[in-house]
Amino acid sequence: MTIQSAQIDAPLGHDGDPVPAAYAGLAPLPLAQYWCGAMPREKGHAFVAHCRQGLRFYSWFEEMRPYTTATENNQKLYLLGSVAEFFIHPQGTCEYWEIHLSPNGLIMDIRIPERDRMMAGRYAWEELTAADSHAQYQVQAGPTSWAAEILIPWKSFGRTGIPAGENWGIAVCRYNYPGKLENPELSATAPFTQLSFHRLEEYNRLLFS
Repeated sequence: MTIQSAQIDAPLGHDGDPVPAAYAGLAPLPLAQYWCGAMPREKGHAFVAHCRQGLRFYSWFEEMRPYTTATENNQKLYLLGSVAEFFIHPQGTCEYWEIHLSPNGLIMDIRIPERDRMMAGRYAWEELTAADSHAQYQVQAGPTSWAAEILIPWKSFGRTGIPAGENWGIAVCRYNYPGKLENPELSATAPFTQLSFHRLEEYNRLLFS
């Protein structure tokens, strides 16, 4: 599915609503378990857009008691509780970003130079997390839901401005832990035919007009 990227120049900021005012004119991307044809028990959706400064996402998740044990940035957040994961694969490059946000406002930056080498374990973890996306973000958690908004500047992708005419791969994914660190429920906006968030060929396509 190709998404026409809309430009939203309003500053970051939300009240944890399912649809903040800045994104009200956009179609939400539902998170589902496409690899098995199911919907998650606790639903979520995401919006993607861009602004003059960079690429931006907003995600909203149902979750009874949003859960994490993470205490600082660049821990392995996906093993420590619930996370929103933002995958961005710019056109014309092997590298892609995987950025995690947790319900308590922590971030993990991962820049993957080449997928197959990473999947084969040929990078040290410290090599992947040494990168800094320079992202701005806001997280808000309530008693039964949480939301995360992020803006990644164009310079992180080697661009100087809006990449007009380019077609990028993007996916918003989720690990949802049910109040303890076992049996996480996974879901994604991308129509993955197998359970792997690194199937770049199956990412949602984002076209910059």
